[in-house]
Amino acid sequence: MYFLFVLGLLVSLISPAVASSYQPQDCVNCHQSQNQNWQQSHHAHSMAIADTGSVLADFNTEAKHFSQTARFYRKNQQFFAEVSSGDKAVTYQVKYTFGFDPLQQYLVATAQGKLQVLPFAWDSRPKEQGGQRWIHLYDEDIKANDRLHWQQPLQNYNGMCADCHSDDLKPNYDPNSDSFNTKSASINVSCLSCHDGKERPHQQSTPKPKGGWVRAANEDIAHWQGEPRDSSFMDTCYACHSLRTPITNGFRSDKPYLDQFSPSWLSPPWYYADGQIKEEVYVMGSFRQSKMYQAGVVCTDCHDPHSMELKAKGNNLCSTCHNPETYDVKSHHGHDDNKGSECVSCHMPTTTYMQVDPRRDHSFSIPRPHLSEQGIGPNACSSCHKDKDNQWATSELQKLHGKPKPVNQNLTQYWSLMLGTNIGAQAHYQIIMDESLSEMIRATAINHLGQVYYSIPSHYLASLFSHNNNLIRLAITQFAINFSPQDKQKYVLRNLTDSFKAIRIAAANALVDVSIPIEHQPAFNDAMAELTESFTFTSWRGEGRINHAVLLERQGNYQAAQQQYLASIKMDPYFTASYINLADLYKRMGQDIQGSQVLEQGIKANPQEASLFYSLGLYWIRAKNMDKAVQNLVKAVKFDTTNPQYAYMYVLAIDAQGNTKQALFTLGQIIKTMGEYPQLVQLQRQLAAKAE
Repeated sequence: MYFLFVLGLLVSLISPAVASSYQPQDCVNCHQSQNQNWQQSHHAHSMAIADTGSVLADFNTEAKHFSQTARFYRKNQQFFAEVSSGDKAVTYQVKYTFGFDPLQQYLVATAQGKLQVLPFAWDSRPKEQGGQRWIHLYDEDIKANDRLHWQQPLQNYNGMCADCHSDDLKPNYDPNSDSFNTKSASINVSCLSCHDGKERPHQQSTPKPKGGWVRAANEDIAHWQGEPRDSSFMDTCYACHSLRTPITNGFRSDKPYLDQFSPSWLSPPWYYADGQIKEEVYVMGSFRQSKMYQAGVVCTDCHDPHSMELKAKGNNLCSTCHNPETYDVKSHHGHDDNKGSECVSCHMPTTTYMQVDPRRDHSFSIPRPHLSEQGIGPNACSSCHKDKDNQWATSELQKLHGKPKPVNQNLTQYWSLMLGTNIGAQAHYQIIMDESLSEMIRATAINHLGQVYYSIPSHYLASLFSHNNNLIRLAITQFAINFSPQDKQKYVLRNLTDSFKAIRIAAANALVDVSIPIEHQPAFNDAMAELTESFTFTSWRGEGRINHAVLLERQGNYQAAQQQYLASIKMDPYFTASYINLADLYKRMGQDIQGSQVLEQGIKANPQEASLFYSLGLYWIRAKNMDKAVQNLVKAVKFDTTNPQYAYMYVLAIDAQGNTKQALFTLGQIIKTMGEYPQLVQLQRQLAAKAE
């Protein structure tokens, strides 16, 4: 084991490194058992130089996937991939391995310090499990004009992946040259990723609080007994195990999460309406809405902090806190001794990502097949018993536990909100103020205030700006961009000096177009500098450039905003929002024709993007050319059959041609397939009255 760690050290020295007093061997001298556990972890294999000791794949073969082909081979102990798409073939040397189980990906250098992830990965599972083969990470043909193509920014290692795969990594992106100069202290996830030791002498760990999980003889679930727990260390876990936006150049283990990241909320399409994981969102979002989190459970209650393995196997882990005589019996789980009797099968179902990588949901949800009928989310019963339906699953659960217990009314309203239902201002307000709901749910509800037709008076939300929960305070400060200038001054100024950077920059962003009182000007300037700097760390992809451009627009700096949009289009040409926002900017600048040309440029790059056709259709309406407006709006409806606004404007354009009856007929057909959205039904009544 000692030799393996030294090898890791040598690798880290070969890699570019930042100046640091830290050396991994300094830790090993005193922490040999922790090092041995770490050697077996995914962290230890998160990244390595591609050599005969780290590469797991067969580099003497060829892989094909629709229009893409890759030939893998070795030469002089180095590894190469000749990647073909159509008639073009380019050879790359594999520089690094990326992970190892259940798949291993490979990184190649392209240009300007960038490392890209090859589209084919090695399925490292045993052959009897279907592994030992090359796989493509998508089950569709990802062509060159797709944001998910392996050469596009979304597949860039430096910006997307690097900070969680190496110690003390700094992406060091330069937006002026669109280049990276990425540095790290060691190549894999080692001591520094979780422990601070860089700039101050090593100190003894803070004494652990005296206490533990205790379950009395008459209790089914344990409770914490003893000194209060300090769970702030989990910010280190969340740094990588969350869907978030970085606001610093890399992160440090000794700084709070909200000083380095702004988290994503529980919004579709990332999550199902009930908060179960859908897309690849990692763990924090689901865990922090769970009853486990609310009860005080922390990651290390279940996971060994160095090997990352579970502390006990199977139901024995859950039985640490949950009475097995109540829960680990057939009368509870309804299964014989098989996978169905495992607690995690029902309460932590898996979703498979990257074809072969199943991840467990950490919201610890209760299967509710009767709610799945309403589209709220999947359930473990029907997901496992694929030959059965939700009605069957509901019936089986009722045999075991009786009729489903009623759920908090505010929670059911929240589920409706996530499904896009207009629940009304009063119901929305009650969700936000319900202290029994998790912080993530309440923060998500605050975030969704910007996506509804009704509004809640700002003074009703005033107390949230000083709420003791950091996520709720962040969410309301982010939403405050929608407040009137007077209300921004009244409620948001105080958060310019919040203890967390994410909240300070949210306050600055909300206050950009507000007159700042003299006494608050220094705090505003400091927070604005932090906000502006944060855009640098995300400007390697279109979203980062757009966020910066929107800020510049609000500051009235149209020329600088234009340059950011143009840069976004150049570097991320298949990100359609850049074209739309730039066209809108040209419209505000009195250059609507130039804006239409930008939209046409976007359509050439993205020929099936509904939003571009919709925006171009609106341009032709402004230009009073209804024929061309209809030609574009019909394509918007064709390529997005779920957006009622597109359908609404399409039908209005037909009516504006003088074809009211045709518009009414078309709207009737759309409603049959799209559903009875209020604005479509109202338009149908108006057209019917007009056609009489």
